[in-house]
Amino acid sequence: MDTYSINPASIIDEAVDLSMRLTGTDFPVSIFPTRIQRIISEVHECHNYPTDYIAAAILTALAVGIGNTHLVQIKQGWVESPILYIALIGRPGANKSHPLSFAMKPFLDYDYRQNQEFEKALAKYDELMSMSRKERAESGSEQFPQEPIRKRFLVSDVTPEGLSLIHAQNKRGLCLWADELSAWFKNFNRYNNGSEEQFWLSVFSAKTTMSDRKNAKSSIFIKRPYISVIGTIQNKILNELAKGERSSNGFIDILFVMPNLQQKARWNDKELPEDIEQEWNAIIDKLIPSEENPHEVKLMEDDKTISSQPKRLMRMGVFTALAIAIHNFPEGLATFVSALQEPGVAIPIVLAIAIHNIPEGIAVSVPIYQATGSRRRAFSYSFFSGLAEPLGAMLGWLVLHPIMSDTVFGLIFAGVAGIMVFISFDELLPAAREYGEHHLSIYGLISGMVVMAVSLLLFL
Repeated sequence: MDTYSINPASIIDEAVDLSMRLTGTDFPVSIFPTRIQRIISEVHECHNYPTDYIAAAILTALAVGIGNTHLVQIKQGWVESPILYIALIGRPGANKSHPLSFAMKPFLDYDYRQNQEFEKALAKYDELMSMSRKERAESGSEQFPQEPIRKRFLVSDVTPEGLSLIHAQNKRGLCLWADELSAWFKNFNRYNNGSEEQFWLSVFSAKTTMSDRKNAKSSIFIKRPYISVIGTIQNKILNELAKGERSSNGFIDILFVMPNLQQKARWNDKELPEDIEQEWNAIIDKLIPSEENPHEVKLMEDDKTISSQPKRLMRMGVFTALAIAIHNFPEGLATFVSALQEPGVAIPIVLAIAIHNIPEGIAVSVPIYQATGSRRRAFSYSFFSGLAEPLGAMLGWLVLHPIMSDTVFGLIFAGVAGIMVFISFDELLPAAREYGEHHLSIYGLISGMVVMAVSLLLFL
């Protein structure tokens, strides 16, 4: 092909000629891990969607999930983002849209959940702003509430100004999902001649974006934008790309995906295995932000909703200290009673209690230290909550020794277990989930059970 006469029509002709000489798919599906290859294969076999469309849509989804979290350093000072501009080419009815819907569904679900949370937060914000500062203070609310931000991944028809604002609130990155890319191309000149086209060329190169508008509240500065684009388009509309300077300014570098088979998918009765969609959701789940991802660690200093509320953290720490003190009181009593009944039983109980007192002290100290910044204060609260244990033993010696029986013995141990179970499920586990540690908190719960069981078995 003559490189000086490159245009969409010539590219299509070459693609068609090449497809006539080859069989199967030209998309390098082998680049994907085995798990993703299986997903592509199952979706293809079940729905008869062209493999090229499925693979391209999944590739884009993975790129969007990564966003600005990772960059590739080609050479010193040369880094690249996983930004993709992909056009799925085909005639009407060639099943271009369905693979996109499958690949983007996890992000669509995420945006839906985030929009629901945003609507609730916005309603609460409007309610607080309708109150005076005095009324907010009296009700225990924030005196200077922050306007909520809608987290999202997907956008559709949006102006560069609107997109910049959305991107400023979602620095991780966005994806323009256009079911028909023709509308996207036609909007390039809707305001100023070529202005939007230059914007999208700049975004594709991840060049710094600055927006200063007369009526804007503040300037928008995005050091390294991430916006991928994917959509569908018909062959005949591709000629629009050749208009102006698009054939020479780099816009023709869009990744075109055009299967060699352009026929409607034949119906079959095969159902997509349930685990395929679940597996795809799990893969994207590993990439989505921490507030929605139960696998990702969330640091306290990174959580603005919590770290900005020291009173709340202090209240949680004090409550935990009080609850553990109440728990430690009968715990010391139980240790004393077990020693009276059978000294051999008391030793493993003492060891087990000593082991579990460590995370108890941490549970008290961490929120208090985070709220006050004082190690001394955090230590003192943890220390005094632990003193309830010898006090319980003294109470047992002075009061309960004369009336001790099997019934009293059983009631004491049941009360100790019940208090700690209540604290764990009502306070500690919800707090762990609040910091994005849903899975790890469950793993810690199970591990703690194992440690306690092993500590008791060591002395049997």
